[in-house]
Amino acid sequence: MRKHVQTLLIIGGLLSTLAAFYFFSTTQKLAHANSMLLQSNAAHKKLITNERESYEAINDCFVVKRGLCNSDEFKEKLQVLGDEAEVLYSQISLLENQLK
Repeated sequence: MRKHVQTLLIIGGLLSTLAAFYFFSTTQKLAHANSMLLQSNAAHKKLITNERESYEAINDCFVVKRGLCNSDEFKEKLQVLGDEAEVLYSQISLLENQLK
């Protein structure tokens, strides 16, 4: 009887150890995915801010100033915002690929 109980305890210990390793690895994967999603959300927020600034620049030049804005400044501002947007789009793309 004693050998049976001891065998059952060993088997139970092994099963609980395997379950602990499984849950630990699952938790690590979820933590990594959560980190990637947080970074992706931050990049999306920056991209939305960038796009809002682009639309505000277009609105200021063509609606508020009725097209009488300095074209060189306007082009430069949109170019800078476009370059920032490209960087953000590439960051978002990299994060999406890492999540897959």
